[in-house]
Amino acid sequence: MLRIDALTALGRRAEALHALDEIDLGRVPGGLQRRLERAELRAAGGRVREALSDFDAVVAQARERGTLDRALAGRTRAHQRVGDLAAAHADATLYLRRFPDGRFAAQARDIERASP
Repeated sequence: MLRIDALTALGRRAEALHALDEIDLGRVPGGLQRRLERAELRAAGGRVREALSDFDAVVAQARERGTLDRALAGRTRAHQRVGDLAAAHADATLYLRRFPDGRFAAQARDIERASP
């Protein structure tokens, strides 16, 4: 885990993602946070469909407000990137219901307005 943190801090995101892909995240402390990190790195690396799987799991399991905030916002953007505008709209609406003043609220409003 320290190696992943170091790689991320150094901006070596592809290497950090490769390391996260090799780990069973269900067996490490903070696995849900690591799964969210992997989802974000996958999305940034163009592996959006894989990222959606991770975002789904984190949204389903998150109990901490900040984790759910990031995961739901990430899943909204990922749905938009794969062209699933209905799902992006639904997630944006859910995000705004849960976090009307959240750090991603402006983006969620834009997606909600632009989507069906």
